[in-house]
Amino acid sequence: MLSRESFSSTGVERQNITGSDADELNELRAWFSENLEKPTSFGRDTLRLGVSWFKTDSTGHISRIWEMVQILERNGIYVNLLGAQARAI
Repeated sequence: MLSRESFSSTGVERQNITGSDADELNELRAWFSENLEKPTSFGRDTLRLGVSWFKTDSTGHISRIWEMVQILERNGIYVNLLGAQARAI
């Protein structure tokens, strides 16, 4: 699971994304804001940074995050997948 802040952090990069890519990225961010619960903590204190992940049965979330990755990478913003075998896009 990824927090809403994770997607908000793409704000700086989005300034360089224009046209249909910007529109699609905004739609994806809005979808995640509505459909992804924000964690209240990562096991220690609230509001600390942490690593999150999607459960394997979260197919809607996973497919949309890959759409977001494609948009970002098309615009020179590269994403690393950690701790799992990378899926071919």
